[in-house]
Amino acid sequence: MTSMQRHRQQAKRRMPDAMTCTVCAITLFAGLFAPVARAEETSITFALVPKQVNNSFFDLADEGCKLAASKLPDVSCLYVGPADEGDAQAQADIIDDLVAGVYGPISGMSVSVSDETVTGDAIDRAVSAGIPVVTFDSDAKESERTAYVGTNNMDFGQEMGKLLVQLDPVGGNYGIISSFAPNVVIKAEGVRTRLEDSKWIEDPTSPKDCLGDIDLFYQQLEEFAADPNIGAILPTGAWGFLTEDTSRWTRIKDKYPNVTIVASETFGIALDLMSRGYVDGLVGQLPFNMGELSIEALWDLHRGIQIDEYIWGTAFTEVLLFPLELPDPNINYNYIDNLAILGYVMFGLIAASSLGLGAWTYAKRSKRIVRASQPMFLGMICVGVFIMASTLIPLTVDDQYYSQQATNIACMSLPWCVSIGFTTTFAALFSKTWRVNQIFHNPSRFTRMKVTSMDVTWPFAVLMTANVIALICWTTIDPLVFTRSYHAGTDDWNRRISSFGTCTSSGNSKGGMWPYLAIIIAVNMGALILANVQSYQARSIRTEFSESKFISIIMASMLQALVISIPILVLVYDQPRAMFVILVCLVSVICSAVLVLMFMPKIQYMKEWELEQERKRVSKALRLANGGIDSSLEMPSSVAGAGGAQGLKVQMSYSRPLGPRLSSADNEHAGKSGLKVKKFSSRQFFRNTTKGNGGDTGNGNEEREEEDEDPGLEVHKIETHPMNSDSENLLNKIEECDKEPQERPE
Repeated sequence: MTSMQRHRQQAKRRMPDAMTCTVCAITLFAGLFAPVARAEETSITFALVPKQVNNSFFDLADEGCKLAASKLPDVSCLYVGPADEGDAQAQADIIDDLVAGVYGPISGMSVSVSDETVTGDAIDRAVSAGIPVVTFDSDAKESERTAYVGTNNMDFGQEMGKLLVQLDPVGGNYGIISSFAPNVVIKAEGVRTRLEDSKWIEDPTSPKDCLGDIDLFYQQLEEFAADPNIGAILPTGAWGFLTEDTSRWTRIKDKYPNVTIVASETFGIALDLMSRGYVDGLVGQLPFNMGELSIEALWDLHRGIQIDEYIWGTAFTEVLLFPLELPDPNINYNYIDNLAILGYVMFGLIAASSLGLGAWTYAKRSKRIVRASQPMFLGMICVGVFIMASTLIPLTVDDQYYSQQATNIACMSLPWCVSIGFTTTFAALFSKTWRVNQIFHNPSRFTRMKVTSMDVTWPFAVLMTANVIALICWTTIDPLVFTRSYHAGTDDWNRRISSFGTCTSSGNSKGGMWPYLAIIIAVNMGALILANVQSYQARSIRTEFSESKFISIIMASMLQALVISIPILVLVYDQPRAMFVILVCLVSVICSAVLVLMFMPKIQYMKEWELEQERKRVSKALRLANGGIDSSLEMPSSVAGAGGAQGLKVQMSYSRPLGPRLSSADNEHAGKSGLKVKKFSSRQFFRNTTKGNGGDTGNGNEEREEEDEDPGLEVHKIETHPMNSDSENLLNKIEECDKEPQERPE
């Protein structure tokens, strides 16, 4: 006996006998036209309100609802809804009747929303009356409902679009048949989202709104199928599968066999049509589970348990006709490709710099600055940087253009180049800093510090031996090989869509490459940390040409670069192009830092030293030519900073001219190059005007004169410009003049 029948019997017992027949007649008449309602007599009743009763989809939800209710104590499921789908007002009236107790007292309801506004308002009234409400299958987000139970309709529509691309990747125009129901509208949007990056284009006549009417649906289905521009039809509702008569469906498909149909839902009739080839693809929901989860959600609310707003409790079912020929897979292999140019360019620049600075070291090996820094020490740095930079070449190798053997060789050459290059460079830097600390902290406190070849050799030998032994064992026992792995993710046919190449262990030993790599990292990183400690201890020690300061900066830069880059390399391990760029930058920064900080200061010192030597030579020559009278030679700071040999200012005072000691040709040459000799009739104080080096403006040959009160003293001014062979000859003649006896002026 239902709760409604019990209510009527109680009312009947309260009526006079004369009214009994009349009431029974009215009750029978009302029952013939009332919405369908089925429930068992229990103390707790939950209502399930579909869009339509006697509907294959919602009847499955009713079965799930009753099964879940049977598992709970004193709980029943009341299944009540409108007779026609799309009748939102009828659905709203039923909700109001449930609130009013027409169907007996209820403790909550689950509603499949026909219209967000009409049904949503009815839901708000129910919630205001104290009845908890959840929605299933179709949602009303703006209502006061507590939660939604069912499918993610956006994902559902995207799955329909995916099936279409799988079935026919060539593309064309497609049409959507939809309605005003919220879930159906969202599914249509999901179809568009999935197909917007494909070769399929929605036809201008799409979508068509069937209003939930089966006859109108078949009319629109045939209109799409008859259109020669339409290649696929996607109904986002199950209207074609709601009746046992499928003759209209089969007739349309037989008449237009080339049109692809991907439909919604996978229950009975749909699967039957699919098995006979009248449907190309199906995406379905699990309405039975929706009914179950609806009761579970309402049961939790009844007990005061808070539930999530969204309960994505149902999965998709997918059925499609597998094509005989699959389209070619589109795989992203993540090759290095044109990025290899970056590696080649950076290697070329570093290699050229290393060779050039090595040649400079050899050419200047007899100079004091190079001797003080040990030519062997500088040569080791150049060689080490060159070997380290050569790592960039095997980094450019992958299986796009090279064989498996070539890629394997490139993989194993990487640790060799890095280890040997780093050890060679680092040993020289470490030895220099270590030796400086040893001398400085020695009780005898040597005033002159010198690092011998042996001081550089023994750390190099120790580090190189440890690295070479580990590398030989690694190469012999378990060498690196180039392998290709796959990223997560597949195409529409579950085929891999992305892969990456990397160097991995060949698997010949337990632990693979990690034991050997750990030894190499421990040796070199330990030495690098020790070197940074040594550099920190030597931070306040002043060495010749500030070499210790630059070595300390290099050590700190190496450590900082490695600490920053290693975590980043771990993160981009499966992205070869990103890893390649990071490794190229890391190697280039380390190599460039070593070369710039070790050699550029020395080259600058060398230029300044050569300029000083030229200044002294000119001063000496002038002093000899003046018969021993002192002359002063100055070099403006702006000129010295420019590192050039032009703009020397020579100021010399004496009481007799040089004329007799220089020929007219020499005096003429002095005016054209090398030296300029000018004579003034009175004492003058002047400043040099250097050409193009920030001096006084003008053409570089201006002279500033200031008359002195003493007219009897002659002053000669000589300005020097870059020296050449003629200038050297002139200076030699001046020096020869000094061999003749001269009288010192008074």
